[in-house]
Amino acid sequence: MNYTQNYHLPQWIKSDRIMMDDFNDAMNSLEDSLTNHASYAASIHDLAGEAHGIARTAKLLALEAYSPNMKPYAASYYDGNGGTKSVVTGFRPSFVIISGMQSTVSYTDTSSFDRYFAITGGEVLSDRVEFTSNGFTVYAKGLGRGNFPELNEDKRRYQYIAFR
Repeated sequence: MNYTQNYHLPQWIKSDRIMMDDFNDAMNSLEDSLTNHASYAASIHDLAGEAHGIARTAKLLALEAYSPNMKPYAASYYDGNGGTKSVVTGFRPSFVIISGMQSTVSYTDTSSFDRYFAITGGEVLSDRVEFTSNGFTVYAKGLGRGNFPELNEDKRRYQYIAFR
């Protein structure tokens, strides 16, 4: 009797006497191999399903990361009250730009411009702008925290952009 090269299955020749044990061994070998391959294919199918779910979740998270609610900045305004003003951005800023300029202020009057404009990363102007866990606080002059820039003058609207 001869055997196949890869799986050692019997290859009878005309002069061989076919034995039931040889036949059953060959069929059991095929059964075991097919069962193992089916199990492996099922596990690969399950992994592919999990990978698909992970990819779908990643796509949703990526879309959410760039949604309007998850911008890397917050831009808005606040109205000055002449005292201490807390501004809520929903995150601790790393950098803030504030402008209180109004259209009636001359662009050639730099002293007026300086009084109502601030750029800070939290270290410079810390006596005028203080970062908090969910935004920042601005202080009016006359509160013992310096004179300029004026970032909370009563009845003046200030625009800001705060970066995460």
